[in-house]
Amino acid sequence: MATVASPKRRKKSFQLKEKLNLDASTITKIANERKKRGLIVANCAEVPLWIHNHEIASNFLVQREKPAIFDDSPLGGTFSDGFAMYSTFVDVENTEVEFGVNMSGTEMLTAISSMFEHTANGVKDFFLYYSGVGKSFNGDWMAHDADHEQLNIVPFKQIVKRWLNRPHADKSQYLLIIADTNYAGIWVSNAKDLRLLQRHNIL
Repeated sequence: MATVASPKRRKKSFQLKEKLNLDASTITKIANERKKRGLIVANCAEVPLWIHNHEIASNFLVQREKPAIFDDSPLGGTFSDGFAMYSTFVDVENTEVEFGVNMSGTEMLTAISSMFEHTANGVKDFFLYYSGVGKSFNGDWMAHDADHEQLNIVPFKQIVKRWLNRPHADKSQYLLIIADTNYAGIWVSNAKDLRLLQRHNIL
């Protein structure tokens, strides 16, 4: 006698059990009260002349002219993009943000690790924005070696590793990564495959 296989049960989709009746002003208030810290990097950047005499430049974490190793790169507008992000966040309540222009790979990783140390100061939300060149078919961020004028890669896995090793880690802390670069979609795919949002609060 033939048997009929029972249909497989579909996994239930995630549903929020508790309804939150919050209006926009309440949500904004909650968001503003959380301490935030960010690092914004503009690499392969042509630094405009006006910025050299602007007082805001004294607050930049790193500022140097475009490294010669990127002279042949057709990429443009990275300084404008990074500066727009910095200008947006610098006046946001409970937010500290740093801006680096043409940072080396070592400088970037050091700044990222230093940023994560602010968990000790009660920072809950971290964001990392990069505008620059991405490695072909990989998406890793390309910088320069400040001493030898060679390419220096900032891998996705190194950023994740530093986040996982941050001090005073808890589940209420989040990291938002914004990669304004070519092949950035590969980072998104990797994050999705590794379930970084669900496991480690990385968006």
